[in-house]
Amino acid sequence: MLPEQKRQSPEFVLQVVSGLLDAADAEYGAAIADGKITALIEYQDSRGFVTYADTLLNNISEELAKENPEAQKAIADSMTQLKTAWPSAQAPSTSVLTPDEVSQLVKTIEQNVQKVI
Repeated sequence: MLPEQKRQSPEFVLQVVSGLLDAADAEYGAAIADGKITALIEYQDSRGFVTYADTLLNNISEELAKENPEAQKAIADSMTQLKTAWPSAQAPSTSVLTPDEVSQLVKTIEQNVQKVI
């Protein structure tokens, strides 16, 4: 088990968030074909990864805003947009965001994570 101090470290949490978002990006891409969600399990997996990444980010947002307000704002704004891809656990009939749009938002978040770590 990781010590509490390590789990609270923004740098460590951001590395975990990046890994979760990479997995979400891959799963979301696998869930979409021709603008439709064709693989519900991958859609739900990707939603779970993003939801957990968002929870982790919320836990460090105050400290991150003090240390690097610009990166924190860019990450928060991109996460807000990213979360729109998963309006509910049940997939919509057509995708809200394309896989390329999801990938771009993940890339923007990861670029800002790199500024912090």
